[in-house]
Amino acid sequence: MPPAPAAPPCPAAARRIVLASVGSLGDVHPFVALGRALQARGHAVTLVCNDEHRDAAARAGLDAAPTGPAVDLGAASASPNLWHPIKGLGVFWKHMLAPAIAPTFHHIARIAADGPCLVVAPPVMFGARFARAACPGVTLVSAITAPAVLRTDRAPVTMAHWRLPAGTPGPLVRWAWRPLDRHKLHPMALQRLQREAAALGVAGPPAGSSVFGDWMWSPDGGLALFPPWFAPARRGWPADLRPGGFPLFDDPGGDAAAGGVGDDMAGSHGLVDADGDRAAGGALPPAAEAFLAAGPAPIVFMPGSAMRHAQAHFAAAVAACARLGERAVLLTPHAGQLPPELPPTVLHQPYLPFGALLPRARAVVHHGGIGSCAQGLRAGLPQLVMPMAHDQFDNAHCLRRLGVARILRPRQAEPAALARALRALLALPAAPRAAARARLLAEPALPGLCDTLSAWPARSTP
Repeated sequence: MPPAPAAPPCPAAARRIVLASVGSLGDVHPFVALGRALQARGHAVTLVCNDEHRDAAARAGLDAAPTGPAVDLGAASASPNLWHPIKGLGVFWKHMLAPAIAPTFHHIARIAADGPCLVVAPPVMFGARFARAACPGVTLVSAITAPAVLRTDRAPVTMAHWRLPAGTPGPLVRWAWRPLDRHKLHPMALQRLQREAAALGVAGPPAGSSVFGDWMWSPDGGLALFPPWFAPARRGWPADLRPGGFPLFDDPGGDAAAGGVGDDMAGSHGLVDADGDRAAGGALPPAAEAFLAAGPAPIVFMPGSAMRHAQAHFAAAVAACARLGERAVLLTPHAGQLPPELPPTVLHQPYLPFGALLPRARAVVHHGGIGSCAQGLRAGLPQLVMPMAHDQFDNAHCLRRLGVARILRPRQAEPAALARALRALLALPAAPRAAARARLLAEPALPGLCDTLSAWPARSTP
């Protein structure tokens, strides 16, 4: 494991803050946005992230504590099972979450050795949970990037690709979580967590606890990184979860090669103001500018930057747009997935900044990562969501509830069906999209999130 950087000097009136997340651009970008904004307020910020995101952290002016090569984003994205509704979490656990436990713990422990610190991390960053147990000076905030992470006993409930409809009795909903823990989550994670805890000299999950249902949550509370209007609070959510908003991030570097497991908070890449969510640039390359200027606004297709198995998706996109007489932009760093020849009405780019691209688009088709959802909302676009795994199914339902999206399962997306779905999508009323966009722009998340974290009380109990 690479050595942790020295903790940056912290003004007396400020705090030492550690942000920790591994995964794709989407998993890490919210924390880069938070770090940049918190640092602008005088806090000393360190970002614990997988090695691929060191450059993004540097561009944002943050100290990065990389987790080392064992956290293997390339191996995760190479597996087709990453996009399986049931097997996807296992791939992410094997290549990303489990190998990050010890490096995350050691980075936080070294920084906390210089004094109290506030750690902000998704609850699946178990190294942060162990560091809180080992270091009395660590206050841990569970950062919730998507509502699917939060369990509820009130239907409708999304569990992977299953949906318990409204009206399902609460006892049945509570029962449904048990086999998920017993047959999937605990066999995947519990023994590894217990081994890691023993090696680090801390207590692991107690017998009989639900690791993903309650143990992983910090006793110091949590913070939602999505707004309440996107997903209103539900019965069963942690009582100490504080509301927040989308910490949209705009990275001028465009780390297409460091894409990964969904682009959850990726997309718009001019810089935002450090205390707000305003896009401040993000120029498009000449080929994209020329294409956009040459005709009507296109439909943008982005099935996830880590998706390496989307040949059928892109072939259907080209054919469906030809049927509808629409232009298209196809975004993927893996050009081998594309048809060998594209018509002049279709542009391929490995990566484009959503902040500059989406306001000039007609619609966006994506996998349902939370950041792609938020960027589509900010641009006021109709969204066709084709969820495959992780939180994508629940995010898609949140968008549909708002009246701004339609859902199409990927296996249904042959050209004729995709063309019908796009035709219906383009006919959606504009008013819900305009209302959601206006609300998002009127409620920039970063100032409120920074206020909340700056004032977060230090833990008062062991």
